[in-house]
Amino acid sequence: MVADYWLLHAGKVDVPAMYDPHGRYRYWNGINWRAAVALLVSITPTLPGLINNINPKIPVGNASFLFNIAWIYGFFCGGGVYLVLSKAFPAHETFMDHAILGEEVDATTASLESASQHEVDVKEKEKDSSA
Repeated sequence: MVADYWLLHAGKVDVPAMYDPHGRYRYWNGINWRAAVALLVSITPTLPGLINNINPKIPVGNASFLFNIAWIYGFFCGGGVYLVLSKAFPAHETFMDHAILGEEVDATTASLESASQHEVDVKEKEKDSSA
């Protein structure tokens, strides 16, 4: 998420679309395959250390060291793999010229609602005056 938001999109995201199940961030059937690959690549090498941590009788060699720094390894390895895959196979529909925040959408919706309420009030006044 850090690599995508800060490095790839530079903070230019469509916040309301994040909550739309059919929005621009749906990717492929709701799965961002770039993120899934990055997750698998960053977690898999630390699994022997996890096994050793659960059962110390199972020897794993130096893999236990990688497990001890799994958070930093996963952060940089996962972020790097995600950036490389996203540059090689970009999801063009997610790139934007500027960020769309929820406040902008709320303000637009509120102005549309007040405009439609005004139309209703005008029609009621016209109906009352003609009667």
